[in-house]
Amino acid sequence: MNQETLSNEEVARKVSWTLVFLAYSGAVFYFSVRPIQEGAPVIGITGMDKLVHAGEFTLYALLGYRAIKYYVKAEKTIHTLAGVSVIYGTLTELSQLFFYYRSASVLDWLANVLGITIGLMIIILHKKRGSKT
Repeated sequence: MNQETLSNEEVARKVSWTLVFLAYSGAVFYFSVRPIQEGAPVIGITGMDKLVHAGEFTLYALLGYRAIKYYVKAEKTIHTLAGVSVIYGTLTELSQLFFYYRSASVLDWLANVLGITIGLMIIILHKKRGSKT
C-alpha cells in the first residue's frame, strides 16, 4: 500500500496492526528469556513445548502479515514476512545463550520455523481464495 493513498481509516488500521505486532513481538521475546520459576506450570506431554513454539510463531506470522503489508509492496509482503519471522525466531533462540537459566535449542528453532511456515501457508491459501486481507 502506498502511504499517500491511505485513508484515515487505513492509517488507523496500519498503526493498530503495527502496535499489535510490536507488542506481540515483545511478549514473545519476554517469554523466551524470562526465568522459568521452580514450581511453574509444566506441560506434562512430551513434545508439547514444540507445539507451543509452533503455535506462537504461527500467530507471529499472521499478525506480522497484517502489519508488514502496509510497509512493503504487495508482491514482496510474503517474502519480507518470511525473512523477518525467521530472523526473529532465530534471535529469540540465540538470545537464550546469554541467560544462564535458559538454553537455546535447535529443535525449538525448528518448531519456530514450522510455525512460521504454517502461518505463511494460511496466508497464501487465504489470498488464493480471493479474500481481501
